[in-house]
Amino acid sequence: MEKVGGCTIEFTIPLAFPSVNALHQIIWSQRKVELKPEIRKWKNDAAYFIPRAAWASDTSLICVDLIFHYPFYYANGKFRLFDTHNCVKPLIDIVAEKQGWDDKRAKSGSWQSVDDAEWKVLVVMQEVPHGPATT
Repeated sequence: MEKVGGCTIEFTIPLAFPSVNALHQIIWSQRKVELKPEIRKWKNDAAYFIPRAAWASDTSLICVDLIFHYPFYYANGKFRLFDTHNCVKPLIDIVAEKQGWDDKRAKSGSWQSVDDAEWKVLVVMQEVPHGPATT
């Protein structure tokens, strides 16, 4: 991963992300959409492992690289159907919330999956200095 500019923060969340195809549930009687309970619980548990951050600037952008470690196959050899991409947005949300920055500052980054017996997420964040665009 190429890193340019500002502060870099790296940490690990040693928790399995819930495997869900849909992150939200609709409560028709209340005309409301909210995160599924298992996602809310995961976000709450993950917050414990997220360190505080002091970025150099309130206008810098944040590059977020995520590496999800989990077993690709069940013990019986069957391929594990796991939508890793569904994990990205809730993870960026809880990191930004815990560290006190607007998640809209996360303008770049990547995610990948690693076949591993240990469930965890490695998070690498890089501050990217940024000013107003000029034309």
